[in-house]
Amino acid sequence: MRIQSTSQALVFEHLSKVMTSTGVYIKNLGDMFNSSFTKHFKYNLHEADTFKDLFSMREQSYQTFLRMERALISKKETLFNKKDTTKWGGF
Repeated sequence: MRIQSTSQALVFEHLSKVMTSTGVYIKNLGDMFNSSFTKHFKYNLHEADTFKDLFSMREQSYQTFLRMERALISKKETLFNKKDTTKWGGF
């Protein structure tokens, strides 16, 4: 029975080493994922800010276009209703 105890002790010793090294591996893997995701999300945050600025600029340009289009249509209607072709310009 003494032989079994020694072999069991070796099995448990090796099992302990395997479990310890697996734990260290998982911890290191977690640290690696943490740093990689942190860098990735930091980049995405800056990218999202750029897209927000881009969409904001696009919306401002579109609102300016709509204002100018309404003003032009209003001016055309006014000139058309006056029926004075000399003020139409471009002729």
